[in-house]
Amino acid sequence: PRPRTEAMIADAEVALTVGDAKLLDSAALTGPVLALPEEPLPEQPLPGDEFTDGADAVGGADASDPDRAAFIMFTSGSTGRPKGV
Repeated sequence: PRPRTEAMIADAEVALTVGDAKLLDSAALTGPVLALPEEPLPEQPLPGDEFTDGADAVGGADASDPDRAAFIMFTSGSTGRPKGV
């Protein structure tokens, strides 16, 4: 439901939403979006180590750098309100 989506977006302080165009059109999005094409993308190596630098340092000093990509998964929680984990 739209109110649930709005609550999760607000709680996560979303900077960019990436997803399927059909899903993005139906979501309550207020920030920038990147719609993925319907056809599969070709496989290709990432252009460098910027996505994997520090991958072994989970929980390390640089693990929560605000310049790094992140995602938040939401559970239903025990209160019925989505909880980001």
